[in-house]
Amino acid sequence: MPVLQLSDTFLAYETEGQGEPVIFLNGIMMSIASWAQQRRFFSDRYQCIFHDFRDQLLSGKASKSYNMDVHVQDLKQLLDHLGVQQCHVVGTSYGGEVGMLFALAHPECVKTLSVIASVPWPDALLRLQVGLWRQAAFFSGQWLYETLAAFSFSAAFLGTQPDFIRSGIERVSSLPPDYFTGFARLCDAFLTLDIRVQLAEIQCPTLIVSPGADILKVPYYSRYMAERIPGAQLWEIPAAGHAVVLEQPEEINRGLAEFMTC
Repeated sequence: MPVLQLSDTFLAYETEGQGEPVIFLNGIMMSIASWAQQRRFFSDRYQCIFHDFRDQLLSGKASKSYNMDVHVQDLKQLLDHLGVQQCHVVGTSYGGEVGMLFALAHPECVKTLSVIASVPWPDALLRLQVGLWRQAAFFSGQWLYETLAAFSFSAAFLGTQPDFIRSGIERVSSLPPDYFTGFARLCDAFLTLDIRVQLAEIQCPTLIVSPGADILKVPYYSRYMAERIPGAQLWEIPAAGHAVVLEQPEEINRGLAEFMTC
């Protein structure tokens, strides 16, 4: 897997396909492989770009704490390295928030922006939930995965996918200690986010995807963003949980494809 060396760490990335570039930005516990369904669907029409943020599974670990703007800087360096001047940006949860920050910092680089199950700031309840994740990361991999799964998936998905959850617990439980310290830094970075005032400055075509059964980043946030980003489209998926890109990949792919070609 290729890596981009930064001044203080490195980013692991992959590309596949030809055509207009589209970059997929991970949720906080995702990795490149999490986008497998999107890779299969889009790579015959687009140049698909994937990377792990610093402190995620495949990329290097940070040496100190940071805010989410550092991901914007890393992303710009990656696109410059790949010779990409403009692309479609698709982000889910943490990645959607990085996508909005990137659109604010580099509007010339963003052709369309798709923001899935994301927020412009964490309210008191969400801050408490993320704090619980941070504590769980230092307790055990199983505790962390189960804590995230309880907030990330709909009841219907959890009830029908026990093997998916079991394999997730096994996978996370086998990760090295530096993964969990990195995860804690990602949580800390998220808690610095507040772009409520800047939402009106996002000028690219924007799609806000709101999973109706999201109990983590509840639909109120999506409506809030759609009302404040000029011309934004709001797409509600009624029965989906927070991890909608994993629960309903076919629906997500269809909607993203339609939006990016309109």
